[in-house]
Amino acid sequence: VNVQVGGGIRTREDIAYYLDNGVSRVIIGSMAIREPDRVISFIEEFGSDRIVIGIDAKDGMAATEGWIETSTQSAADVARFFTANGAKHFIYTDIATDGTLAGPNISANQQLVEAGTAEVVVSGGIGSIEDVKRVKAAAVGSAISGVIIGKALYEKRFTLEEALTC
Repeated sequence: VNVQVGGGIRTREDIAYYLDNGVSRVIIGSMAIREPDRVISFIEEFGSDRIVIGIDAKDGMAATEGWIETSTQSAADVARFFTANGAKHFIYTDIATDGTLAGPNISANQQLVEAGTAEVVVSGGIGSIEDVKRVKAAAVGSAISGVIIGKALYEKRFTLEEALTC
């Protein structure tokens, strides 16, 4: 099983520990906004296939510190910057939809795709199998490569098997 780990990763040693112990990719979020040059050095050292840039956004603006602070950078600008500096993998979470089960913000994810990102995973708002199908439809011919499903599975709105069948 390929595993990605994110949350609280602050140092080179944190990244090395996870990658040396079987984790496929490490997700870096707030640090990407606060210390972009440092994150670029991680991409260079560990490789672009092992570092994922996690962009959480509120009204299109990148947020940090567990969504407490909103930066002055748009999510699309952050994606453009990191794509230009070697990043290939992104997870985009729309704060407004996360945990709501009200459907994902596909248009915001498509803005990241239009920013030139190589791969975007949709996160936030998945509440039904129809939402998964909508993401799949949006992914055709684009850099949208997957979807993160949380609460909908916990609440048994559909099964993982049903989602994988989509």
